[in-house]
Amino acid sequence: MSLRRRSQRPTGADSLDVPAVQIDAVTAGYGGLPVLTDATLDLQRGETVSLLGPSGCGKTTLLRSIAGLTQIASGTVSISGKVVSGPGVHLAPERRHVGMVFQDGALFPHLTVQENILFGLRHHESGESRLSDVLELTALGDLKDRLPGTLSGGQQQRVALARALAPRPRVLLLDEPFSALDAGLRVQLRREVRDILHEVGISSIVVTHDQDEAFAIGDRVGVMNKGHLLQVGSPADLYERPATPWVAGFVGEANELVGQMSNGRVMTPIGELPVSLDAPDGSSVRVVIRPEQLAMVSGNSSVVNSLEYFGHDARYEITHESVKLGVRTSTAHFEPGERVDLKFVGGIVPAWIA
Repeated sequence: MSLRRRSQRPTGADSLDVPAVQIDAVTAGYGGLPVLTDATLDLQRGETVSLLGPSGCGKTTLLRSIAGLTQIASGTVSISGKVVSGPGVHLAPERRHVGMVFQDGALFPHLTVQENILFGLRHHESGESRLSDVLELTALGDLKDRLPGTLSGGQQQRVALARALAPRPRVLLLDEPFSALDAGLRVQLRREVRDILHEVGISSIVVTHDQDEAFAIGDRVGVMNKGHLLQVGSPADLYERPATPWVAGFVGEANELVGQMSNGRVMTPIGELPVSLDAPDGSSVRVVIRPEQLAMVSGNSSVVNSLEYFGHDARYEITHESVKLGVRTSTAHFEPGERVDLKFVGGIVPAWIA
């Protein structure tokens, strides 16, 4: 794919100092039942934020609240510094300068690729030249006369992306844009979309329930559960410094152990662990250990239950004093049934009062 730099610049009253989207204490729901509760998030200009969480956690409701497709019950939504949803305010979706890409693409089946894109440009004087730009940007020039039904799933999603980008929206919202694709195509398309978003420099929010996808495409990631936005940060922040044990388990495999504080460290069944938690000696503490923070050596304290070999690494399930633990190593040296000792090889581990 050939990409040329076309970073979008703020125009008019827009300012680089004002976030592209500000969500302040937003609560929203359906039929009087809250689906989203007290959500707060700032989307900076040119930034991509992934919203990650299980089905039904409120991700799509948050996206629809920004787009104006769902009326919020309380709080405010601002786009480029202007309140578009709030007390006594609900700006129509078509006046928010927001582009959307849906899970199924939502293309018009009777229109060609270029006609689908032009549909979003019907009120733009420079429609034809803009069409040429987005066809090149999304590598769809050779497919412009094709109908959606003759395209692959990945090509259809690129058309949906081109149609959303064509009117130069201030913000782009993508709702599970890769979920209907097979695994290999998902990886390829998300890389293409990430490159396009960075090339254009558009502020965007991507909803997904796939951790790899969220980490790969988002500059920051917001983790949601049961209508609450639990933590927002870089992928490294979420993985290495999760705000809660639930976040730790959701964004990656986590071994949870309970131990006791002693001289600033936690005494656990696998030994002393360094933590950043400030708690009195004797406090009961929960710690999270990532599988790659453990190593195995020949010994007798633990037994290997199973081995999964992936080529680039291997995952073991170990039983240590009746506790099952996951271990990931770069090589596979042990077989199920062998006895081993565990060594902690990581750094500071997240910890919470139990």
